[in-house]
Amino acid sequence: MLILPDNTIENALTYADRIERVLGAGVRLGRINITLQGAVGIAGYPQHGNNAADLVRNASIARSEAETRKERVRVYESGRQEHYVRQLRIVNDLLTALQREEIQLHFQPKIVVSDGQPCGAEALVRWRHPELGYLAPDEFISAAEQAGTILHLTRYVLERALKFCRSWREHNYNLGIAVNLSARDLQDEYLPYFVLQILKEQEIEARQLTLEITENSVMQDVNHAVNVLECLRDIGVRVSID
Repeated sequence: MLILPDNTIENALTYADRIERVLGAGVRLGRINITLQGAVGIAGYPQHGNNAADLVRNASIARSEAETRKERVRVYESGRQEHYVRQLRIVNDLLTALQREEIQLHFQPKIVVSDGQPCGAEALVRWRHPELGYLAPDEFISAAEQAGTILHLTRYVLERALKFCRSWREHNYNLGIAVNLSARDLQDEYLPYFVLQILKEQEIEARQLTLEITENSVMQDVNHAVNVLECLRDIGVRVSID
């Protein structure tokens, strides 16, 4: 936290720019140059708060907004506190919701155009919060990605989707299942091992599972993403890029 003697937003932005340039220059450790990145949130007195607690909280909200939007610097916007508190509530309640199995899967069928027969389904995640009501997937998935709990959500969805796949087979419906992955999932080097374990537990052939990703999710960290995708393909899982 940095408290500036002059309270103009313009001066704060100048300081923030200097901080970013220093971080961008990196730190030299022996022969290795480590590049640092950060996000800066700015709140000014008195327009964004008239006491220290409010200013610190609102600067923190601005910093979180900067991280979400992939920005380096962001000035607090009045009215964002309610949104931030809601996001924090969603993040805090998500793990409990997974434990209580409040998160439900809905399935969107995939149909063969030539004969109109189903060939599989895509797992869609839904959450009706006990107090906040129905939450749009984009809202709680985005919150989970920011908080790092998206890995728990993905594993929850994978495990239950493959259980449904096994149940369909037992009722003579040999259908494949598709599950969406986030950019954070593609940085999880243990994901292929988890997928292999669940496939074995549910006795599902790897080719019946399709993992759907976006091109942008791969580009966030190409090397890690490619390694994870190659491991998944080695297992026999299908990968679809939108």
